[in-house]
Amino acid sequence: MNGQTAVLMGGRGGWIFNHTLTVGGGIYGMLTEVDAPEDAPTAFGPLDVEFAYLGPEVEYAFHRGSRGQIAAYSLIGMGFTKYVKDKSSRQIGESFSMFVLEPGVSGELTVTRWFHAGAGLSYRFVTGLTHDELESGDFAGLTGTLTFKLGWF
Repeated sequence: MNGQTAVLMGGRGGWIFNHTLTVGGGIYGMLTEVDAPEDAPTAFGPLDVEFAYLGPEVEYAFHRGSRGQIAAYSLIGMGFTKYVKDKSSRQIGESFSMFVLEPGVSGELTVTRWFHAGAGLSYRFVTGLTHDELESGDFAGLTGTLTFKLGWF
C-alpha cells in the first residue's frame, strides 16, 4: 500500500450451492501502519494511511468434496481510505472511496468435514479514487492469502 508492504485481515461469509458455488460477502482492513505520502498535510504531525474494503463475493470450487480442491473467486465492492494521526485512530481530514475488483485463485485442503485451510493469490484492481496525494494504484497489487474456512461443506 502506497509503496509499502501491508498486512490485511478480513472475514467472509456465504451460502454454498450444490457443493461448488458460494455466494456471499467479505470485508477486509489493514492491520499494519502505512506512512502517508510525503506531500500529505503535516500540520498534524506524522500521519498514517488506513484502508478497508468490502463487497459481495462469488467463489467456484473445482472438485469440492475431494481431499483438496482449487477455487476461483472474486470480490466486487468499495474501498475506503483516510489519514489518521500516527499511532492513534483519530481521523485527519475526510474519507475517500474507490471501486475495488479482486479476482483470485486458491488451493484448499480439507482438514476435517467442517474445516478447510487454503492459500492463494489474488490481484486487487482499484479505480475511482479522487485524492490529491494518493492514487488508485497505491492500493492495487498482488496479494497472497491464507484462508481458514469453518462451516458445513
